Amino acid sequence: MTKDLGVAPETLRRWCNQADATVTAETRQSAQEAMSELRKPRREVAELRRANEILTTRRLFFRGQARPDTPLMVAYVDEHKGRFEVGPICRVLSESLDCGFITPRGCRMFKNRPVSRMAARHEDYLDAVAEELNNWPRKTLGYMKPSEKNIELLDSTN
Repeated sequence: MTKDLGVAPETLRRWCNQADATVTAETRQSAQEAMSELRKPRREVAELRRANEILTTRRLFFRGQARPDTPLMVAYVDEHKGRFEVGPICRVLSESLDCGFITPRGCRMFKNRPVSRMAARHEDYLDAVAEELNNWPRKTLGYMKPSEKNIELLDSTN
C-alpha cells in the first residue's frame, strides 16, 4: 500500500497513529462534554429536592405563620443545620416567604447578641409568675400544690 501511495512505511504508520490519537481525543472530549451536560441537571435536581424538603419541614415547624419571630426562625435553623446547611435553608425560606426570612449573618448575630435589659426583666417577671402559679393548690390534684403532689407520687413509687 505504501508503494501505491508513494510514501515510506514509517510515514504511513505515523499518519495512522496520528489519526487514531485525534479520534481518541475527540471521543474523550465529547464524553467529557456529555458528562458536564449531565452534571448540571443532576445538580439542579438535587437542589430542588433539598429545597422541597426544607419547605416541607418549614410547613411542620412554623404551622402557617406568615412571618415567624426571629427566635423561632433561629431555632428552626439550629434544628435543621445538620441536615441542610444554614445558607440553603435561609435562601429557600426567604424565597418562599413573601416577607423574607433571616439571613445566615442574622442567625449568627442573634445568637451572639446579649439579652436586653427589658427581656431580662420579662424573664424574671415570668419566673416569678410561674413560681406563684405553681404554688397554688389545684382541685385536679386533690387541693395539693404540684410540688406536694410530685413528692407524694415519688414516695408512692418507692
